[in-house]
Parts: sequence; C-alpha cells; structure tokens
Amino acid sequence: MPAKRAALLMKELAGGEIASEITDICSAPIEKFKVELDIKRVNRLIGKEIPADTIRTILGALDIKIEAEEGDLWRVAVPPYRVDVTREADLVEEILRIYGYNNIPVPSHVNSALSYAPKPDRNKLMNLAADYLSANGFTEIMSNSLTKAAYYEGLTSYKPEHCVKILNPLSNDLNVMRQTLLFNMLEAVQLNANHRNGDAGVVPRVLDPAERIGVAVYGAVIAGMLYSVLRYRGAYAAWFRFAALLFVFSDGVIAWSRFIGAVPGRTYVVMVPYYLAQCLFFCFAVKSLPALPSEGRSV
Repeated sequence: MPAKRAALLMKELAGGEIASEITDICSAPIEKFKVELDIKRVNRLIGKEIPADTIRTILGALDIKIEAEEGDLWRVAVPPYRVDVTREADLVEEILRIYGYNNIPVPSHVNSALSYAPKPDRNKLMNLAADYLSANGFTEIMSNSLTKAAYYEGLTSYKPEHCVKILNPLSNDLNVMRQTLLFNMLEAVQLNANHRNGDAGVVPRVLDPAERIGVAVYGAVIAGMLYSVLRYRGAYAAWFRFAALLFVFSDGVIAWSRFIGAVPGRTYVVMVPYYLAQCLFFCFAVKSLPALPSEGRSV
C-alpha cells in the first residue's frame, strides 16, 4: 500500500516512529466485482488455446481471485481498484495483455473483401486541400478530445444529454468528451487573439463537388423565381413580391443553418414564412384568374 510505504520511508530516512497499524476507515466496504469466465470463450476470442494453469497464474498476478471452478466456467473476484475490469471481455483483454500479443500466431490464411472507393475520393481531396493550405501558411490545430460541458447548455444541435461525462475530470473545463470541433477551434482562435496573433482564423467549410452543383442549381432556380416575380407588373404584384421574398428568406435560413451555424427556433423560422408564402401565392393566383363566362342557352 502507498501509505505503508510512505510510513516506512519516514521511519527509515527521517527517524519517524510508526504509531499504530494501518486502519482503513470507510462508510461501507467496497465489494469485489464478480465475473464469470468461460475458458473456451477466452481461447476463442484470443485465437489460441492457452493452458488453464497459465490463465490461473496470470489472474493470480493481477490479484484476481478464482472463487470457484465448474469445468470450463470459472467464477472470479476482481479487486475494486481495477475499475476497468468488470466484464468477461475485460478479463480476456487482461489475460491477453499479460500473456503477450506477440505470442499469438498470425494465421496463414486471411479472408478479405474488395472495396471500391467512390469517385472523387473524399480523403484525397481533403489531403490536397490540407497540403494547399499548409503551403499558404496555414497550420492544422490538434485539440484535446475533452471539453467543457457548459458549452453545450441550451444547444439543440448538440444536446447536453448526449455528452459523455468523465468520471474523474481533471477540471470543469475538461469534464466531457467533445461532440464537435467547433468549440476547440474557437478556443484556439481566442488564445491567439489574446496573444495578439492576428493571423489566426477559422477556414470555412468547403463544399464537395456534388454539393456545389446542387447548391448552384437550386440557387439559380430561386434567383430566377425572384427575378420573374420582381418584374411582374400585373394584378396583386406587391403581394406576389412579398410572397417571393418570404420564400427566399425561408430558403436563406435553411442555407445558413446548413453551412454556417445553428439558427434558434429553426423549424418555426423556416416553416412559418414558407407556408405563408405558399398561401399568398395560391390566394392571389386564384384572384388574378379571369372570371369564367356564365353558361347560357340560346333560343
């Protein structure tokens, strides 16, 4: 125990005197983890049949006690300080770690399936873009995978309940796993700004070719609609222009939330102008229709 070792060093080096035996005071005893271990499954998962005596030796070295053996099924007790060993798979991992990965033979026959990468290769394009940015003076940041839970409070895109919390965080600034790289990048930008490094910034997201084509076509359609409505000089022209502007506003909010950032109340901000524009288009289109002639019968 660390406390016992520290007491012995004080006695040996500083002339201290041990006053009593070690006393462990706790509100309730911490129970050992009870795990069932199937030796056949251990050998199947590892890929090699390990002698039972070797497994007993490894478990003993790890301070894991075998409480009962019923053929190939063992019941073991794991000390509570091994908080990462609570399942059979954890025990298999510990056995393999001590036995040695290098002692597991590599099979002579390996099955594999051919995979075809889509064109253009997304990873290749990303590497080309990274090389281009590096050649122009940009530097890639490597940020911590831990971040602050307070960043996610009130967000809908990255909900707080989806955060993976750390059981023993080093600080409140590093108490959850990050869901996005955005906050780490902004922290890096803020740090550079505080140190008067004006060259730091965030490169906006670049669309892949398929997205660029789709966005360009849809943008052209919306622009054509708006242009034709603004040139319209017929009946109810002002209402048609107002409806068109509502429609463009709705699509603009969608584009902003898709490529720039989250919009509070996005569903209502998008759908209310959209449906209002559709209603206006329909109502005034019907009103602008010429009246149908009444049917008559000649004598």
